[in-house]
Amino acid sequence: ESSPAIETDKPIEVYSRGMPSLLQLSEKFGLNIESAWMLYRPIYRSSPSSNSGLESVVWAMLPQGCWKDITPSLVENFYGYGLYDVFYPESTYQSEIERLKVTQDRLEKEKAIGDASRPGMSMFTKADNDELERVKNSVARIKADSDEQKKHTGIVLNRIKSYASKFFPKETVSLKSVQALLTRCIYPRCVMGPGDAMFCARFVRLLFDYEAPGFSIMHYLDELMNVVVGSMFSTTESEAASVGIMLLQSWNMISQWRYGKDVFEKTVRGKPGSKILEGDKEVEVSFGDFQQLYDKWHALIGTAALGALDSSEYMHMRASFLILTRIVRAYPTKPGMGAKIFKALEPLKDDSNPLPDIKAAAQAYHASLLKARADGVWKEEDEAVARAREAKEKAAVEERKRQTQERFAQMQRDSDKITEELRNQPGGDERDRGRRPPPPRDPGPPPPQSRSPLPFEPATRGQRNDQLRGGDGDRRGVDTARRGGPGGAGSLEGRWERGSPMKRARSPDRDGAPPSSKRSREDLTLPGDGPQFSSGRRGDSPPRGRSGPSRNDRGRDYRRGAARR
Repeated sequence: ESSPAIETDKPIEVYSRGMPSLLQLSEKFGLNIESAWMLYRPIYRSSPSSNSGLESVVWAMLPQGCWKDITPSLVENFYGYGLYDVFYPESTYQSEIERLKVTQDRLEKEKAIGDASRPGMSMFTKADNDELERVKNSVARIKADSDEQKKHTGIVLNRIKSYASKFFPKETVSLKSVQALLTRCIYPRCVMGPGDAMFCARFVRLLFDYEAPGFSIMHYLDELMNVVVGSMFSTTESEAASVGIMLLQSWNMISQWRYGKDVFEKTVRGKPGSKILEGDKEVEVSFGDFQQLYDKWHALIGTAALGALDSSEYMHMRASFLILTRIVRAYPTKPGMGAKIFKALEPLKDDSNPLPDIKAAAQAYHASLLKARADGVWKEEDEAVARAREAKEKAAVEERKRQTQERFAQMQRDSDKITEELRNQPGGDERDRGRRPPPPRDPGPPPPQSRSPLPFEPATRGQRNDQLRGGDGDRRGVDTARRGGPGGAGSLEGRWERGSPMKRARSPDRDGAPPSSKRSREDLTLPGDGPQFSSGRRGDSPPRGRSGPSRNDRGRDYRRGAARR
């Protein structure tokens, strides 16, 4: 096949060319029936009339024993369609169209006002005009899609209705037929996702509405509750969420029948699906019998949920929360079971719970259950009890509000008291009263000393040795130099005079003479009138060579003294 031909084909045609047949998916690739049909369903939906030869394929996909209770026609119509094929959400389409119509009317009015106020200079910008065109196109597309889905749904529903009489091999009510339907069709597809779960609940309602011979919705609901109970203890999180969605759709239906006798008489009474087996005899369920069945199912779901919440297994608690959260707007309807669930939630939502996700789930479900009770989901709650509870809750709210106001008033009084104390503090003029006293002023730097700090003079080796000897007469020259006497640190004159006998210790000879291998400690003489300090014996003659520091040494010491001054 050439690529241009593929580009001109429809997407479903390209998909069908690359997809194996339904029989190959089941036998060659080993897929179960729900997975194989999930892959093959787009091909089946595109042309259901051309799939007349699938009955033999469906026959080979399930065990031969199940065909005593269900037919291949039921399996084909159940797995061949999706939620889009059997459900037309007319209210959703209408609400979206109305929302866009409001936006369209607003933009058209703004455009008309702008054109009338300034002819030729409209305030309606190009962006506004583009937005108006977009809204108009969206309204047109949604209307076209609504009409197309409505037509398509009608065709599919008529086809299912025409085949409803062939879904079960027996025309009499059979419990085994309901069990085979749940085992081979409903439950395997329900756990695959939310859309499939909603389709399962919708398809069962179609079987009841189209009066499929051999199908009893009472037996189905009774078996479904057992399936839900088992799902709380044996499913993953995603599977439990899907089971909860299907249970919500089913519970909304039976709740309408339970709390609306007129609805039950009009919808259920007299139909084949309202019959049950008592021994070998078919008996029609009355409204009183249905009330007893509802109480049984309600207690069964609640008991299983309480057991799962009290379990030590993490997945049991998690699965029960997922199911209960999905049905919180429909279950429970009895205040006794609701009170038991509230009691079971107390230890789970406490801070001592070591599982943070379970604690969060318990707190969220507790809040949702409170809201559902306030919205009237607990339909069997006594009016007097409900009024007393509402009055108690209202009183608690008022008490919390009063306590909050008292705390606020006390805080205000404390604030006024502090302000008054600050206002009555001594000192300051009238303008500063009521304000905090200003911080103390910075006294500033200390006054300058009368004498300038002494400059730093590094001590020579001879000075250090002489200081260690502790001679008082020998320190007079140092003291004189530190006091700034003649030739001392206070005067720079004569500090370093050319030809003075002072010389750095261990400095090499600057006249080119090689240094002595054994040089004695050099005498150091401070400039001025002070005595000489020697590192050796007194009266030693100064070493030979050039005396005094070099020119670089004199400049460095001069700069150090000037910087310190």
